[in-house]
Amino acid sequence: RQVNLVTDVAADIPPAPPAGPERPTRWGTVLILSLALLTAGSLGLAMTPLQEALRLDLGFTDMQMTIVMGVAKGLPMALLSIPIGLAVDHTNRARLVFIFGALWTIGTFWTAFATGFAEIIAARVIVGVTTGSLLGAVLSLIADICMPDKRGRVMLVAGVGAWLGAAFAFGFGGSLFGYFSQPGTGFVEGLAPWRQTLIAFGIAGVVVMVPLAFIREPHRYEQEQRNTAVIPALRAIWKRRWFLIPLFIGNMSGGIAEGAAALWSAAVLTRKFGLQPSDFGAWM
Repeated sequence: RQVNLVTDVAADIPPAPPAGPERPTRWGTVLILSLALLTAGSLGLAMTPLQEALRLDLGFTDMQMTIVMGVAKGLPMALLSIPIGLAVDHTNRARLVFIFGALWTIGTFWTAFATGFAEIIAARVIVGVTTGSLLGAVLSLIADICMPDKRGRVMLVAGVGAWLGAAFAFGFGGSLFGYFSQPGTGFVEGLAPWRQTLIAFGIAGVVVMVPLAFIREPHRYEQEQRNTAVIPALRAIWKRRWFLIPLFIGNMSGGIAEGAAALWSAAVLTRKFGLQPSDFGAWM
């Protein structure tokens, strides 16, 4: 019965389109995309080790911090996932990556200078949506700049950037917070250390936009259909539901666990153990 179920499901899935002609891997583009993922991971998580300092500085409650750190990032991304996916499938992905880089940099600077709850929310929505959307564009680009039999190792190289980005957010974020906590340091006199740290991350975002401008849109090799309508796309997803649903559940479960740890780790380490971001950023 299980064999028949697998056979029936496989029969409903249209065959993959041909891989197209032989094409050499564009390793330069892969490295730039890895750098983009690193930057997105760093700027997307830069607030995590600093959140308790922000809460105390602005007098936010834990519920407000939950909205700032969780809802403001996750809910808009979920609501916009289909339109962003359609944009990745049917527009210039290289230009889209550059736009994402510009927006997450703007959002980071805005967060650094925001003074109220609504402003912080708006800034974090921009950062959350753009950093969260990058992976889809990167995977789509990688599919067209290397042959399918090399895709695993190419994605692994690009994925290193995402892992390093999370490490940099904590390591450099904590170290910068400690540095800007000293008198006479900082970019703008009188700004809190957490704001100065975000300005430093924003400057890094500006620098990374330079190589992002050199990515060129490759030819699309693997397309089932060029129709931009939503219904055919949803129909194609539905045909793969038994493959996608377990991945969705697993990814969501991992996201809940990772998100909860990221959301409350800095608060626990600061409140219960008296540590500052400069104390725990590097080892975390």
